[in-house]
Amino acid sequence: MQAELNSTILAETALPHTEEILKAANLQKHDRITQSSSERFTNQRYTRREIQSRVEAASKQAGEAELKKIHAEMPNTDLFQVHVQSRLFIKRQKGFHKVYHTLVETILFRSSDKQTQKAILESVRKLLPDYADSLNANIWTQELAPYNLKMLRKKVSCSELAGRIHLAEIKTLSSLKKAVKAARAVANADPTYKPTITITDEKVIIGKRLFTTYIKSANEKSYPSFRFTNKGVRHAIRVDSLKALMEACDITTIQVKPAK
Repeated sequence: MQAELNSTILAETALPHTEEILKAANLQKHDRITQSSSERFTNQRYTRREIQSRVEAASKQAGEAELKKIHAEMPNTDLFQVHVQSRLFIKRQKGFHKVYHTLVETILFRSSDKQTQKAILESVRKLLPDYADSLNANIWTQELAPYNLKMLRKKVSCSELAGRIHLAEIKTLSSLKKAVKAARAVANADPTYKPTITITDEKVIIGKRLFTTYIKSANEKSYPSFRFTNKGVRHAIRVDSLKALMEACDITTIQVKPAK
């Protein structure tokens, strides 16, 4: 029998010697000035690993000592063991909400669809240098807090993409970037045409093109279908699948470009 004692440890107050560990791990001021952003964040990553490893070891040692006392008081608990999980994080600077505002505005108004997440972060670091050290790549995949989601939805509703993005599906900055890229692709697409589709028992007419239907057999069933060739490749479409697509999209026509 094993009981897990899960503890979330704040680096400032959790254990004896933690303050000394943090002080020893901090980069000197002149190093932060001379190092590039990539070098600084790499050092932070390795520093975080060492701090977390040492904090977990100290936590386990303290937990085992306390458990020995419990065993002495209650002998029937000697089957219990200690398993410690620590969570180490960098405390957000005051005013960090500005970073989220700027990132959302950059995605919506300033960035191009070809810009990478890394490039966008670098541009925001230049706009908000006071928060550069706290701005890491994992901000893209962290679920947004309710107040940040509310801010995001308000900014989207005021943008040119209002009504083109399914806001209920946006939970992270990464999903917002993908949705914005997709919405812009649709908005910038070439003009499309909506020819009438006519379906009879023997043919399918899309615009001015007529396709003769035939019976396609599969799994001992028969399905009316039609064939067409595009760029040298032969395709077959079942008529019931075409009808289902039209019904799912709530349309009576399908957008296709006329043959040139």
